[in-house]
Amino acid sequence: MASEETDIKLFTRLGQLPDDVIALIISYVPKCQLQPLLGFSPTKKAVVKSYLANVKITECQDLIISGTCNQSEHCDCQDKPAAVSLKNLRLLVKQWNLYPKTLYFQVSKN
Repeated sequence: MASEETDIKLFTRLGQLPDDVIALIISYVPKCQLQPLLGFSPTKKAVVKSYLANVKITECQDLIISGTCNQSEHCDCQDKPAAVSLKNLRLLVKQWNLYPKTLYFQVSKN
């Protein structure tokens, strides 16, 4: 219970910081560990911006963050692009008014 209360206090204080400071903090969190922060409105835009910074257009419908993380080694999910369909990328760009910095296209071999 104390841990849950601490987390709420931490996120409440985090939400009081300026947007650019929140974005800087989020940039140090591995992408594969950002999902829970999407549920917290002050960090949501910074998380989406992090996901959309490096994108691979695929046929998948959901936004997929791949990679592996463990606490003793480098997390390789930071270097891998988020996979998303062109349709969903267009929806994300329209909703958040954020654009990818790097864009890759996955070509189907069929």
